[in-house]
Amino acid sequence: MSDMSINSTPSGMTGSGGGDKLRIVGMSTGLDVDGIVQKMLRPQQLRISNEKIRLQQMQWKQEAYRDIIKDIKSFQDEFFNVAKSGSMVNRGDNYSVFTAESGDSDVAAAFASSNAVEGNYVIDVTRLAKQAEIRSSEGITAGADIAKLTTKLSEIGVTADGTIQISGKSISISKDDTLLSFTNKVRNGTEGKVNAVYDEISGMLILQDTQTGEGSNLQIESGTDEILTALKINDTTVHNGSNAAFSITSPYGGTLDVNNQTNVYSVNGLTINLGNKIGKSTITVKPDDDAPVKMIKDFIGKYNSLVDEIQSKLTEKSNKDYKPLTDEQKKQMSKDEIASWEAKSKEGILRSDPMLTQMMMSIRRAFFDKVEGAGISFGKDLGLDTSSGLDENNNFVSGESGKILFTVGGEEKLKQALKNNRKEVTDLFTKTPDDNITDPVEKYNNEGIFTRINDILIDYVGRAGTSLNSAKLTSMANKQNDFSSYGSGTGNTLPDQIHRQNLYLNKLTTKMIADQEKYYNQFSALETAMQKLSAQSAWLYQQYGGQ
Repeated sequence: MSDMSINSTPSGMTGSGGGDKLRIVGMSTGLDVDGIVQKMLRPQQLRISNEKIRLQQMQWKQEAYRDIIKDIKSFQDEFFNVAKSGSMVNRGDNYSVFTAESGDSDVAAAFASSNAVEGNYVIDVTRLAKQAEIRSSEGITAGADIAKLTTKLSEIGVTADGTIQISGKSISISKDDTLLSFTNKVRNGTEGKVNAVYDEISGMLILQDTQTGEGSNLQIESGTDEILTALKINDTTVHNGSNAAFSITSPYGGTLDVNNQTNVYSVNGLTINLGNKIGKSTITVKPDDDAPVKMIKDFIGKYNSLVDEIQSKLTEKSNKDYKPLTDEQKKQMSKDEIASWEAKSKEGILRSDPMLTQMMMSIRRAFFDKVEGAGISFGKDLGLDTSSGLDENNNFVSGESGKILFTVGGEEKLKQALKNNRKEVTDLFTKTPDDNITDPVEKYNNEGIFTRINDILIDYVGRAGTSLNSAKLTSMANKQNDFSSYGSGTGNTLPDQIHRQNLYLNKLTTKMIADQEKYYNQFSALETAMQKLSAQSAWLYQQYGGQ
């Protein structure tokens, strides 16, 4: 297929079925007018074909840019998105990860933040925080059976509509309400401050304040007697909740007695959640250095895939034997043949692209430029290194250059570095410059590696989670500045280039059609002149008696 020629015959050129016009010329002159016009227009048609190739290459380059932007955004979303803070490689807290393991989570469990104090904590619970609660005195029945949620109040003895007043809120009750609609009215009528539950197994109606602690109170102040009797509620006193009472013994021997309104309490970077029983539990807090190592390992894997993709495009050679196909050529090929041909045509479309090259150079520099004040550098001491780009036979492999690799035993080295020099390692990767630093170079020098990379990606594709932005790559691929009718506007993005190329093609095509019409008119005039000359010759012939 590589020797396929480009069909350059313009529409309406041939009289024998080609084009959209029927032309009968050359009968008097004997000239092959179609062939002559075709040759006269051949340079213009070749120019149009070449410009169409340029247009297709621009569109393919735009597609290639968008594919890379999509992959960068996916990478950015995974490791630099504030909405997914647990996987942000530029977030310092993710390098100080602690686990909190409970000896008895039914008594107490805990969550450890990045500033947790390591050690064993003994939690001794003597009372749980509870909310104020009112219950039916016995199971509610409809006849001989326990009532269901669908049971109407009229079926349990309510003969008329009425009201019930709970904690200052008056609620209208209908005898046609079911137990389910009654519980919904309580929740809605108290603006969600009182929760109502009916248990179909025990037949008990439970009303609970949604808050716990001594400040929680609940009272059925009044109500239609018939309704309260049917619901087995005969207590109109104030019911109060209770505070949690427990003690915390720290790893350093101190004991803190806690009287808390809820079952959740925070201290020493721990969030302690009391369970559902009284007793003691020991919570062990210790560093989890596997977590940041795994995070960095995941980052390296995705980063290397991105480097492979972009570097391969930057070094890919174009295949000049495979030019973009014309519509006529596509008609002669199957879908698979077209896809295979175009895949080869697209090769090298981003070769040595200056914007992508600059971005990759900036990212690579981010690893090796010194981070001021970190006290440690990226490299083998951390168990990390960069790929030389050479395979086992010392042959250069373009996609391998610039990748980040763990050295032999590198994961364990990184783990030990975190254990022994956590602050230094954290600063190396995540340091942010002081707000008073305005000089761009000084700001860069005071940024951690992943902070730098995040800034670089923002510069080229915008912030994580955004798609419409004015970043460099995004603008080049998507932003059109020139909407003029003559291509005279400003901007040189790919949409601008495509717009101007379409205008140029329209101009060339319009001129070629006009020239084609002009040539045919000229040959038509010649035909008319030859017909007149032939008629005059015939007349003269007759005047001389056919002699």
